[in-house]
Amino acid sequence: MRSFVAMKRASLSILCLVACEKNAAEPTTPTDAATPTATDTATTPEPIDTNCEADVFGDGRPDRVAFEQDGLWGFRDADGKVVIAAQYFMVSPYTAEGVAGVISAGGAAFIDLSGRKVATALMFDNGPDYFVQGLARIVEGGKTGFVDRAGKIAIAPQFDAAGSFCEGLAPVCMGCKEVPRGEHHELVGGQWGFVDRTGAVVIPIAYDSATGFAEGWATVGKGGRTFRIERRGAERRGAELAEVP
Repeated sequence: MRSFVAMKRASLSILCLVACEKNAAEPTTPTDAATPTATDTATTPEPIDTNCEADVFGDGRPDRVAFEQDGLWGFRDADGKVVIAAQYFMVSPYTAEGVAGVISAGGAAFIDLSGRKVATALMFDNGPDYFVQGLARIVEGGKTGFVDRAGKIAIAPQFDAAGSFCEGLAPVCMGCKEVPRGEHHELVGGQWGFVDRTGAVVIPIAYDSATGFAEGWATVGKGGRTFRIERRGAERRGAELAEVP
C-alpha cells in the first residue's frame, strides 16, 4: 500500500520552525520516596515529555484495514466488510484512538472511524500533518489549531501559523504570511510566541522568529539578535547569545 511515508517529501518551510529532538532519557519518579507534602507538591516541577518524534506511521487498528480499489483507498473491518468506501487518493493508518489522515478531491483531512471528517488537516510533507506529542495541526479560515488523536479539537484554529509541539509547548505566529520561494514556501513577518497544550499563551507573542523547544531551550529572534530562552521565557545569557549576521 502506498503510504504517506513513501509519498511525502519536504514541501513547507514551517518544518524549519520546529526543532524537536527526541531525548531518550524519560523523566522518572522515585519509587522509594515518601508521600509528598503540600509544600513538596507545590515546588516539584511537572514532568516534561521529551519524546518529540512525529507519529509517521500511526498505530493501525485491526477493525480498520486500508484497501485499494480502482486507484482509490478506503477501509474494511476485521471481517473484510467495507466500512468506508474507496474514495481517497491516500490514507494513513488509524491512531489507536480512531483518527486517520486522508487526502481526497476536497484536500487533506482527519476522519473518524465512520469516515466522518473531524477537521481539515494542515498539509505537511505532501500529506496531513503528523501527530507529535498527541496533537496534529489543523486549519480553518486561514488559521491554524490542533486536533488530538481521538479527533477532538484541542486548540481551535486561531493562529496564522504554528509549529508542532515539543516538550509540551508549540511556537505560534500572529501576523505572519506564507510566500512562495521557488518550489517551497516561507513564512515572513508577524510575531512569534509559545502556547501550551490548552492553547494558553505561556511565552508572549513578541519575537520575530522562533524554533520549537528541545532539551529545555528554544531559539528566538528579536531586534536583530538571536538568542535562547528557557521554558518560562527567560533569556539565556552567555556564549549562546549571538548577533544576527
